[in-house]
Amino acid sequence: MGCFGGDPGVPDEAGMPDAGMPDATTCGFTCFDASDERPLAQQIKGQLDSVCGQADGCHGGGAGNLSFSPSHDFTAIIDVEAGEMPGMVYVKPFFPLDSYLFLKIRCEGGIDGGCMPLGSPTDPARVALFHAWIEAGAPTQ
Repeated sequence: MGCFGGDPGVPDEAGMPDAGMPDATTCGFTCFDASDERPLAQQIKGQLDSVCGQADGCHGGGAGNLSFSPSHDFTAIIDVEAGEMPGMVYVKPFFPLDSYLFLKIRCEGGIDGGCMPLGSPTDPARVALFHAWIEAGAPTQ
């Protein structure tokens, strides 16, 4: 569908508890480009490569002890403790609100340091894409 939302704790169509984000039909900002038929992992890798991991991007240079290069895989972020927030992991599959990377991109609190991407306004489509990816279990293929 390309959107997320609903009541916290209520299973979604896949039987997973909803993360409790606002309902897409009422707030109108939670949909990502559902016309992009590439697997979520490819869409996320594209975001990480083009926005985060460029030589002039923060994590192309290793900011926050997190580096991305065009050849990266997801091992640096899935179930890996967040350098800025001990006790949290960057990506906790199925649980966007327990994933530090999602909180940094969503930029609504619960983080240390700046929002991501640094210096950019929050992009609702990017927030929705990362939410969908993590809620789907953070697939790597």
